Amino acid sequence: MNKQELIEFAKLMGGIAALCDKDFSQVQAEIYWRSLKRFDFADVKRALQAHVDNPDTGQFLPKPADLIRQLEGSSDDKAYQAWSKVVKTIERIGSYDSVVFDDALIHAVLADMGGWIALCTNRTEQLKFLQHEFQKRYRRYLEQVPTNYPGVLNGVIARDNASAGFDAPAPVFIGDKSKAGQVMQSGGGHRLTTHYPEAAQNNPIDHKNFVSPQVRDE
Repeated sequence: MNKQELIEFAKLMGGIAALCDKDFSQVQAEIYWRSLKRFDFADVKRALQAHVDNPDTGQFLPKPADLIRQLEGSSDDKAYQAWSKVVKTIERIGSYDSVVFDDALIHAVLADMGGWIALCTNRTEQLKFLQHEFQKRYRRYLEQVPTNYPGVLNGVIARDNASAGFDAPAPVFIGDKSKAGQVMQSGGGHRLTTHYPEAAQNNPIDHKNFVSPQVRDE
């Protein structure tokens, strides 16, 4: 939403507040707007309508968090969707190619859990066990965004090339190519300073000799 839409948004919220027998001030409107301005106004209006139409919650004035949950899904939803993307990539790409996801939190979590190669070596039964660990860490990073993460999740070829003194091959971009590019550029190439499980300590990712590659499509 842009600043010009604040007046229309305030009127809309005022109308919903009246339905709920509540007052809605200009100060409240600005607080809501600061929380929601990153979304398109059309999407916000749809979320408000969905809230009003909900027979379980429609009688209450929605808080910004309620609307954000409508727009983005819950933290559980996001963690599950991220894990699903990881599993599909394991099945489609495997451990040999390096990958860059369009979600930096995936990189942060997988760095904590031992890296891309280590994850891909697990069997299907083991992946089911690791799903809980991944989603728990992902939800934690949603609350406290990491300041550092590897820009590329190195595969076997990149690891072996680095050991032999050769350039790393281009990674495969997963998901939105533009967002994946931003993830790669913003990644620090270092391990996070948060706690690591034993698997992460035994399977470090070597970024010391990493050479930023050209992008390769899926």
